[in-house]
Amino acid sequence: MRAKKEKSFDGISIRGKETVMAVGYGSYPYLQSIMQIILIEAVLYSVIFGFATGLKLPVVQLPLLGAIFFFGLVCWGLFAFFKAGIVIFLPILATYLYGFFRMWKEVGNGFWQIENYFITFMNKYYGTHAYTFLVDNYEPARVITVFLIFVTLPLALILSLIILNKASHLLYYPVTLPIIILPFVVGRIPSTSSFSAYIAATFGIFVLGNHIRMSGAGTKEERAALKEQKKIMDSSHYRINIKGSFLMFCSVLLLFLLISLCFSKTTYEYKMNIPKVKKEVRVKIEKIDVKNVADYFGFLNNGKIVIFKYYTASGGLNEGRLGGVGKLNYDNKTDIIINVLENSKTVYLKGFTGSTYDGNAWNGLSDEAMADYAQYKAMWENINLEAADQTGGLLRLMEEALGYVQPMGFYRDYMNIQNVGANSKYTYMPYYPSLNEETGMDTANPEYSKSSAARMGYLISYYYYTGKEDILNRDFFTELAKYQQKPAVYGGMNEELKNKLMEYKETDKQYRTFIEKYYMQVPYSGLEQLKADMEGKYAEMREKYGEEKALSALTAYIRTYIQKNTAYSLKPGTLPKGKDFVEYFLYEKKQGFCTHYASAAALAYRFAGVPARYVEGYIAKPTAIKNGKNIGSKTVTTFSEDDEMKQQTVVEREVRISDSGAHAWVEVYKDGWGWVPVEMTPGFQTEEDSTPAGQNEITPSVTPTPQVTATPAVPEQSDTNNEKDSSGAEKTAKGSRMNYKDIAVFMLAAMLITLVFLITAGVLIKAYRFISLKKAEPGKKTILIYRKVKFLIKAAGVPLDEADYKHSALMVEDNLQQLKEKEFLQFIDIVLKARFGSGPLTPEEAESAGNYYHLVKKTVFRSLPVLKRIICGLYFV
Repeated sequence: MRAKKEKSFDGISIRGKETVMAVGYGSYPYLQSIMQIILIEAVLYSVIFGFATGLKLPVVQLPLLGAIFFFGLVCWGLFAFFKAGIVIFLPILATYLYGFFRMWKEVGNGFWQIENYFITFMNKYYGTHAYTFLVDNYEPARVITVFLIFVTLPLALILSLIILNKASHLLYYPVTLPIIILPFVVGRIPSTSSFSAYIAATFGIFVLGNHIRMSGAGTKEERAALKEQKKIMDSSHYRINIKGSFLMFCSVLLLFLLISLCFSKTTYEYKMNIPKVKKEVRVKIEKIDVKNVADYFGFLNNGKIVIFKYYTASGGLNEGRLGGVGKLNYDNKTDIIINVLENSKTVYLKGFTGSTYDGNAWNGLSDEAMADYAQYKAMWENINLEAADQTGGLLRLMEEALGYVQPMGFYRDYMNIQNVGANSKYTYMPYYPSLNEETGMDTANPEYSKSSAARMGYLISYYYYTGKEDILNRDFFTELAKYQQKPAVYGGMNEELKNKLMEYKETDKQYRTFIEKYYMQVPYSGLEQLKADMEGKYAEMREKYGEEKALSALTAYIRTYIQKNTAYSLKPGTLPKGKDFVEYFLYEKKQGFCTHYASAAALAYRFAGVPARYVEGYIAKPTAIKNGKNIGSKTVTTFSEDDEMKQQTVVEREVRISDSGAHAWVEVYKDGWGWVPVEMTPGFQTEEDSTPAGQNEITPSVTPTPQVTATPAVPEQSDTNNEKDSSGAEKTAKGSRMNYKDIAVFMLAAMLITLVFLITAGVLIKAYRFISLKKAEPGKKTILIYRKVKFLIKAAGVPLDEADYKHSALMVEDNLQQLKEKEFLQFIDIVLKARFGSGPLTPEEAESAGNYYHLVKKTVFRSLPVLKRIICGLYFV
């Protein structure tokens, strides 16, 4: 009866009295290797260059081709010879990660540049009007090439797994198809060479994915045997498949090249009915709201890692995010619809309010501030007002007492506001609303009001300013005292009005404590230049122009200070790591748009001693209002300077504001009145924002950066323009060039360190084995020697017959002629005696085994390549 197969610790298996030896693995078939490498490189080339040529991306071809060849070869080697491949791959991976860390801005800008090309072709092909990303001033060809190079490595890893049969061939389609299809979506076709290579490679992968299916087995032993048999058959079948795959690749490539010569673009569009398809796709694309998609995936962002770095906030708002804002994706679709009188001045619709500045963003009041606000909220409620309704409440109080507010330069009207595309988190309010009369409005927060129920349309009662004088120049406490002495429309109201105004004045005075505590905060460090230039300026203006004109004078000073050495641009680039947003804007980059100007002004006011805060919302300028749709007219009652009442008919217009009307400005707190919007962005000033008469001499006595000449002026442009950077800045930012030399040095250092580590580890392993062999007794020593001999014979590619060691001896002699059959059998007899014999080995037998090992080592090493010889010598023998 045949004995059961057993396996000893030294790898010698015995079946009865037969010695079983492991089958050696043969050398890697060179033809198979070449076919695998060609397929990997072909797919990499077809995908990368198919995508690049399809979208007409400017790339530096030589580095990109080099990266494709290099990464393809490295990834093939990694999975074909894993132990040796991982040694080479690790320093390359370290360099890859280091390079990504050093050039992450270039990689990101390359991605956004590619998106811009895609959007441009989409607009042209489908007739859409999507706007492109704002990117830093890098040369497009360089950053796009860098991005594609970094994409090549992970793509090469996946393709190598598929082509070397380490992963399912089905993975090939979801990985490569979307990249190839993207150019077709916008009516672009990749180059003939890349696309034909992709089609041919895809047919080849399809053939490669064909596997053998074997029926199941009953018992556990049968299943194990079947599994082993299937493994052997799969290996054999793969060798057939790879040849068939390569043959299919070559055949289809040739066929495709022949067909492409006859298949013109005109024929293609006629056969595929392109106009109809374009129309259908355009309709589907225009239904996609990219803003909603970005908001949906906003949870991926956290405090340290930001996936959506270049924000495109819903409705055009950035919600206080500053340094990462790099995309103005104007779709020119209507976000807000308002009804407003034609003679209205600039209408500001307030949305987001920022109170706390952290160097890179504005945030709302903290929980501590809101808890502190509770006592002041109660004070306002005691006089039937709210902090969020302070000014509107004051005007409503005056109107109730006097019967009118027109002599104060205000007119009460109703604004119908419809939110059709703006961020629904906010209720967009005009300034000076009368909210206590508006049911369903929550005024609990001092920074904004919101609807207590979700609704996209609301009717707001508000007071719009018709006066000619700048509100910042008016002393409202003096004016209110004057109105207390005027005769009331309704008898007996003067005393009541007097008492209410006294309560209002006292509440405002106490509330000023809260305002100064939270709206005068500035960063603990940084912004030293702005602090030095602004500190004490408000007191200086009060002394020079008086209390009434001081705030207006300070506003003119800050506006000149900010605008003098900066230029308006919609493409200022992103904020470098570690930089303060305002400081970088004012003294280094000197280019920005509304968020830059509003942020800088808010901090300038605070340093000067005036409470201020940052606001985002929508703006409708007088020209936009007058161009609105005529929806009727209203009779408006006004008062002349002599308090004479007069009436006039004013057209009411429907004004549609798109997301290009999103804007940022600054609010300052005026005692006795409340928050007043102030415009700081060039090109947005209205008549009421202009320098007051007699104050033309107000200019900063100290320029922000006297040692640097001013940035060349840029023509004023509004946020409604998707303008190109007209500053003439170099395409590649100075000091931000890609450090190719640095990365090359790092790669060499990483490879050198890896090499030293591997040699050191090999020497230690070899020393340990030498000591272990020296100390071992003859029997154990012989077993250790056998392991080395067995490894060397396998390394030489000699197939060993597992069932017959005599046959194995013949195989050894046939392949390694210096190793005779007789010597091999004598060596095996000594090994078997050491492993299974009852007596100890003699010194002569142990010495004979050692001599045979040295003979095998000398013979095998002659046939091995130098690198393989070194690896075997250090780590295995």
